[in-house]
Amino acid sequence: NLAEAETNRRFVRSARRVVVVADHTKWGTVGLSSFATLDEVDTFVTDAGLAPGAREEIGEHLPGLVVAGESPGDTAPAG
Repeated sequence: NLAEAETNRRFVRSARRVVVVADHTKWGTVGLSSFATLDEVDTFVTDAGLAPGAREEIGEHLPGLVVAGESPGDTAPAG
């Protein structure tokens, strides 16, 4: 939805902090539009299905990566 993407871009521009919550299936997906670059995001919250290579790439751009179900320092899904 292009109109929604434009609204989200405006939110990002006016925000003091940007937190993106997306499950691992959204990583690497090509869409018609985007609303932020990784460099504009402060924290990315996702699930344990995110591949190690994607975690490394996100870590190169963001100060915060939160993986639901994992404790800080975990390398594998909890449970």
